[in-house]
Amino acid sequence: MLESLALTKAFKSVIAFLLSVVMTFSSSGAVGKVGSENQTGNVRSGANFALSNGGETKAEADDEYPVVIVPGINHSVTYLCDENGNIKKNSKGEEIGGPLVYFDTDEIKKQLPDLIFPLFRMLLTQKDNGFTDKVYELCKKIFSVQATDENGNNINKIVTKKYNYPISQMTQEDKEWVYRMVPMQKLTAEIGEDSVYFFTFNLFGNIMDSARELDEYIHMVKKATGKDKVTLMNISLGGSVFTAYLDEYGYEDLHQVVNIVAALDGTDIVADLMARKFNLEDEYFYHKYLSMVAEENFGDIAYGYLLNVALRIIPKSVFQTTVTRVMDALLEDLMINCPQIWACVPSARYNEVAAEYFSGGVKAELKAKLDRYHEAQLNLRENVLNAVENGVRIDNICGADLCYGEKAYSFFNIVESAETVNSDGIVPLYSAGMGATGAAPGTTLDASGKYVNDKKTVDLSTSALPDNTWVFDYQHHEVGNNSVVLNLAKAIIVTPEKVRTNSYNEKYPMFNGSEDDKTLRRWRLPDAKNIDISSLSPEDAEELEAAIAQAEAALDKTVAAQSDIDAAQTRLENIMQKLGAFKPKKAESPIIPVLRKIAEYISRAILRLYGSNGFTDGIKLFEKFRAIESAKTYQVS
Repeated sequence: MLESLALTKAFKSVIAFLLSVVMTFSSSGAVGKVGSENQTGNVRSGANFALSNGGETKAEADDEYPVVIVPGINHSVTYLCDENGNIKKNSKGEEIGGPLVYFDTDEIKKQLPDLIFPLFRMLLTQKDNGFTDKVYELCKKIFSVQATDENGNNINKIVTKKYNYPISQMTQEDKEWVYRMVPMQKLTAEIGEDSVYFFTFNLFGNIMDSARELDEYIHMVKKATGKDKVTLMNISLGGSVFTAYLDEYGYEDLHQVVNIVAALDGTDIVADLMARKFNLEDEYFYHKYLSMVAEENFGDIAYGYLLNVALRIIPKSVFQTTVTRVMDALLEDLMINCPQIWACVPSARYNEVAAEYFSGGVKAELKAKLDRYHEAQLNLRENVLNAVENGVRIDNICGADLCYGEKAYSFFNIVESAETVNSDGIVPLYSAGMGATGAAPGTTLDASGKYVNDKKTVDLSTSALPDNTWVFDYQHHEVGNNSVVLNLAKAIIVTPEKVRTNSYNEKYPMFNGSEDDKTLRRWRLPDAKNIDISSLSPEDAEELEAAIAQAEAALDKTVAAQSDIDAAQTRLENIMQKLGAFKPKKAESPIIPVLRKIAEYISRAILRLYGSNGFTDGIKLFEKFRAIESAKTYQVS
């Protein structure tokens, strides 16, 4: 079991929350030796894809091309290895690896005792006394496993788990991992698991190396299948890999490309993190923001309100220095020297952000790697149009009209661009839509025509591919929660001849809506189908079958309607509850909303009294005020 997956849910929530605050300031795996033919040494919101049939007919076998999934940021597993390629393990025998950021817990435990005394001394004296330096040292140790050097190379030996074979040849454990990351069972059921491959890459690597590995992978797939081309499905960060690939290796091996919420031109989130541009107004940060992040991670906004109060036990200067030092460690080890993270910086902001780190010719080798990918970004539009002109079909599926961090991953809402960029909460519309124009949240565009939505918030006429770009309004980056998106993606791959000139297509409209059917699709419907219908009364059996049929119909739609999902889920839960197969959550106690309001009142009151200051800062300010008043002299006229 991967070490990162062995963390308890509560501990992961704490880590996620702490990392989110930090950033705002300034599965399965092979055991043993890595390096076989199935492993190579070289990882928001990715999407959850359970592709539906959608009522379409599969293309003829001779027209089929293998599908290569180029997945998102947390879909590739990497490991820390020794010089011989053996996966390192901690003292508990757990492999040190995972799909995102992972740690050597043994090393962290060695460092923790050094933090305890400085922490208590800081709280008692209300002064730093070296506490923030110890925090910095601990964070450097935490992030050191996947750190990169000044040339953009991994300091340690990091190895990516590769699947150099189709899904059909994976072990059951690996297959479950891949389907959990990208649940595409219905797609593979139709075109066959032999026809779908899952490419993986090292998140903290070089983006151009990832592109090279993708090219090698495509040639491997072509040789294995006997086909001369492949279809690419690029998800989230996979879009950045595609941008690099297309510029370096061209389109000759591509039959079709489907970009799904793809970061084809980065995201302002990373640019703002690199430049440390955040919204730090007291009212926002100490009342709204921390509460919003805590609610998402711990399930109740009251925890956030109480956290706003608890933070005041730390002096303002110490708190700000602490999070700044942690941010220093995060940037130094995982971001500044990592070419693949730099690939997430939008092309329009690259020169500005890069100038903060590479002035005077420092880190020339690293800068050359970053410049190479920036060139690919600048060439994307021309490269795409050349590919399309030469017969490659390319389609884009986007979400729109959300602020960064809205609906989910709320910790990103702190970035300065949150209120100015139209996005799916993670990836901006201009990036996923190849130049599409989006109004800033809360505003409209002065535009009209068939490429402008009714709300006048999206204009696709500026996109490189306006007739092959679909926009789902108010749809978060996790588009796997919307089966309409999944049905569209599947239809584009299986029956592309029926999904064309979408601006005139009522079945697959250019502008669609959002819905969240994850609970129905992932849990309720499968559980309902597992009920032994032969043991039920005729009336219950009939109702269960009807509820299942309604749910399946709701999930097969091509136009989003949350009301259909809600109705289907309610009906299914009602019959399942009657049969004892579903137990609804207990109703919230009437006292909980009252306590929540009290917590909010306390948080707001503390904000008014102290602003961003700690409790002892308030005492110091009062004493300073008294000293000033005592020093004044008054004259009687």
